[in-house]
Amino acid sequence: MRLAEATNLRARHIDSDRMQIRVEAGKGNKDRYTVLSPALLTELRKHWKRHGCNDWLFPSKKGYGPACTATGQYAYKTAAKRAGITKKGGIHLLRHSFATHLLEGGMN
Repeated sequence: MRLAEATNLRARHIDSDRMQIRVEAGKGNKDRYTVLSPALLTELRKHWKRHGCNDWLFPSKKGYGPACTATGQYAYKTAAKRAGITKKGGIHLLRHSFATHLLEGGMN
């Protein structure tokens, strides 16, 4: 999932019964589904309760609309620094790592 797609997620996009996330108007303005792991679902539920979200999973600081992508980039860089990751690369690196992990696990 791309950063802009993640920041635009709403609660209705999470399908916990089918363990999927619906991405609306992704790259090429196309809709698609992506996988939702049980661990991510647990973390999203904690995030939802902790931050009192009402519609957007990642609301802007102003309280309406989604967070901007710069906020996501800042969060990634802060987390990488805290984790001691020194390898260069931005948040898009996670997308490639995830895709590699799926391919190595046998997913098409």
